This record gives sequence, C-alpha cells and structure tokens, in this order.
Amino acid sequence: MAGMVDCKSHRPKAVAIRVVAVKEHRMLVLSRQRDETIMIGDDVEITIVDIRGDKVRLGINAPAHIAVHRKEVYESILREKQAAGKIEPGKPPAVESLANRKSHTRG
Repeated sequence: MAGMVDCKSHRPKAVAIRVVAVKEHRMLVLSRQRDETIMIGDDVEITIVDIRGDKVRLGINAPAHIAVHRKEVYESILREKQAAGKIEPGKPPAVESLANRKSHTRG
C-alpha cells in the first residue's frame, strides 16, 4: 500500500562496540549485527537478538554453573549477602548462578 512503511527496515542493523577504560580494566567493545554472536571463552555465547531504538536485546547461553545477572540484580544479591553477614563488605564474593539458587530453594 502507498504510504506504508516497514518498521523493521528502519531499525538499526548493528551495535557499535569499542575498547574503553573502565576503572583499572579495559573493556572490549565490538560491533555486531542482529543475529550475530560473541563468544566468551568456550562456553558462553552472547547473541544480538533484537535492536529497537536505544535498546538491544541479548540472548545469553551459558552453563548453569556460570552466574549471569543484570548488574542491578547482581548488586542487589551482594547487598543481601552483606546484610545477612554471608560476605564481608569490600570483599569480592562468589555469586551463585540463578540455576543453583533455584535448586537450593526447592529443597
């Protein structure tokens, strides 16, 4: 039909990634397009699932023993553990994977 616009064709097709300094570490920043994958080690795959405006949807495939959390969830878990006295403030803790946390709560 005349005047119709395919919204999908106007979405960005790639995500720009570059190397930047974060605190004392360097961050690798890569360019990827929709449906392309980044490997971390041999076991973790991160796939660009969708790009809509300023939001990028990622698919993460990792073994159950590797904890994968959004940063705000990770920080919340750390605060809960510190409040419960399970870890010392300022000491880097081991955060359980979501799969491990669920299996422990099911008994």
